[in-house]
Amino acid sequence: MSIAASDVEQFYDKFLIERMVGYRITGNKRIEEAARFVVRNVRPDDLIVDIGCGIGIATEAAAKHAQSGHVIGVDISKENIWYASKTIKLSNIEFHCLDAVREQEKLASLTKRPIDTFILCDVIEHLPDDLRHNVFQTMSEMGSPDLKIIITYPSPYYQTYLKEHDAKELQIIDNVITIGQLSHEAAQHGLEIAAYELKNIWRPADYVHCLLQRSSSLQSRIGCPTEQPEVSSGIYKRLSRAVRQRVQWRLEKYLLVPMRRRRYIRNVFGADQISELTHGDRP
Repeated sequence: MSIAASDVEQFYDKFLIERMVGYRITGNKRIEEAARFVVRNVRPDDLIVDIGCGIGIATEAAAKHAQSGHVIGVDISKENIWYASKTIKLSNIEFHCLDAVREQEKLASLTKRPIDTFILCDVIEHLPDDLRHNVFQTMSEMGSPDLKIIITYPSPYYQTYLKEHDAKELQIIDNVITIGQLSHEAAQHGLEIAAYELKNIWRPADYVHCLLQRSSSLQSRIGCPTEQPEVSSGIYKRLSRAVRQRVQWRLEKYLLVPMRRRRYIRNVFGADQISELTHGDRP
């Protein structure tokens, strides 16, 4: 049964208060890990489009890293775009409400130069199965020769588990995406899996972090020297894990959470609490 785009929009408009604002207050491990994956794979001068950006957490992380680039966040929910615009104030970021599945021309009109990186954080599984190819085609057509597509999504194992044991956590469209399926659909548009990792977020192997690149780009880079990783240093890095956890817990409870409530609730909605707000650290 097909689901109307208006129903999807209404679902995520409501999802803002039910779940997403909580991600800003108490955090969400899934999104935080996804944002770190994004930052590792964007370049400082990239032109980036974040499809299904939600309230812009990964979008903001990308913009802070790509300081000499530009980031465009798009989402089908006008409420999510409103909230992202109210809470994120960076000169190299902009937000637009549009349906990337059905409004490809509108998406393409947002910029006149090729896109270096697309981001789909927990989005691909929410695209209709019969229309997912539209998004791959649009990204391939809009992308630069060195195009990167950063994708995170629940693993097929986790999706199957939710369908059988915790269906209430599934969203209005929530498909199972296998590596074979993803590889096949990407290949139809000249894209290949350059990196694929199963992550342990709440359960073993429950999420996937994946990087797609053009086949031609991967071939042309053979023989180029690899970049050397940066060596971390500092007092905090040398502390034991137990000490770091205690320090982090105190920072969260006494400084960060109160500060986030002021910024992401009181300053936006004009109130300290939202009765419908649920805990942030959930899928």
